[in-house]
Amino acid sequence: MKKSIKLNIFNSPKIFFFLNSFYYLIQLSTFFYISSIALPEDLGISSYVISFAGIFAVLARYGMPVFLVEGVNSGPSSIDEYYKTATAFSFTAAALLIPFSFFIIINNTFNSEFIYLMLIGTLLMLLINPLSMIIEQLIILKKQTKYLSINCIIKTFIFPLSALLAYLITNNLAVALIFSNISILLSPIIIYSLFEKRHINIALKFLQFARFNEIFLKAFPYFINSLALILILSIDKIFVGNIFSVEVLGSYDLMWKLAILVDFLIMQPLNSIFSRDILDLSKSHGFLISMIISSFAVLIVVFISFLNIDFIFNIWIIFFDKYEFNSEILKLSISFFILMFAVNQLRNLMANIKLRKMCTISSCIIPLPLIYFVATAEVNNLNLIPTFILIGVSISLIFNLVIYNYFNFKLKRNATKKT
Repeated sequence: MKKSIKLNIFNSPKIFFFLNSFYYLIQLSTFFYISSIALPEDLGISSYVISFAGIFAVLARYGMPVFLVEGVNSGPSSIDEYYKTATAFSFTAAALLIPFSFFIIINNTFNSEFIYLMLIGTLLMLLINPLSMIIEQLIILKKQTKYLSINCIIKTFIFPLSALLAYLITNNLAVALIFSNISILLSPIIIYSLFEKRHINIALKFLQFARFNEIFLKAFPYFINSLALILILSIDKIFVGNIFSVEVLGSYDLMWKLAILVDFLIMQPLNSIFSRDILDLSKSHGFLISMIISSFAVLIVVFISFLNIDFIFNIWIIFFDKYEFNSEILKLSISFFILMFAVNQLRNLMANIKLRKMCTISSCIIPLPLIYFVATAEVNNLNLIPTFILIGVSISLIFNLVIYNYFNFKLKRNATKKT
């Protein structure tokens, strides 16, 4: 009883907002501190490993966090059933992918140290990432604010401590960044291990072949959606590392991390804790909500495009004198995260009315301009890579806005006819 009373302190959205803000502050501060003493090569290696391993993790996750959204309208028991299926599917998929991923990495042209980091990073991502992302989505959909707050507390401490421990053991800053980024994935799992242990027991089960095949086909659009999303966040870094160098990738990734900080400061008031409320409100105000979200994001991006941020260079050279500063890449990356917020919110609205194929197309649109550009032209200007990503996310936003409102109006019209 006393434990319950103490945990209820964390039910306040204001407490969550503060704790989440503090977590991001600590995480980014730790990252920027490590970056200030590390070489661009260290940052480039860690970025490449996390991006590469993340692709295998998404293969195992197979869009299951988005799949959970389908259970929202059917009540808590339905969400639990979706969770049971989703975790068993991902656990089975991860077991199948571990030997496949190892084969791919070992037969690559990386040096021995790089191969070792890739193997360890990919193994940990496959084992931890799918379950962590599914549990975190479940916490959000169930509006378990106290768990979200505790999640922030755990991540606040685990990120810098794991970075310090990894560095003390290996004396390698790239390794410290890799393990600290993976360590925060443990937080939702730790929470459910303490307070919802039955969900952990459910998760650690394999799915029977017939059921696995059924979910494989049913969730395929969400898988393509998730794969496209990881390509959006990873493929540019893989391209930069391969086309230019890991040193250039280090500077490029640092600017993207700075963009995350700016995006956080701007968009934090609309944190994902309210995503369920948006889903509820969309039943009667779908058009208005979609227009407000899209217009808000576009207006911020337009403002950023006219903003002169060269003053940041004077601060940059104090802390990151080893890294190249590029104001255009910084502005483009900030704009990407702002528009991506709007794209994700509209995608949740689309998933809520079960537009699986449309969600898939929406995500696939984003990386296509960059992939087509790299495949058909010689890339000699680093600025073009984030430019084509921004083009892709802009097209996706327009697509989501049109498709969601078209089908939403269609559903409401059909419902009116029936009544």
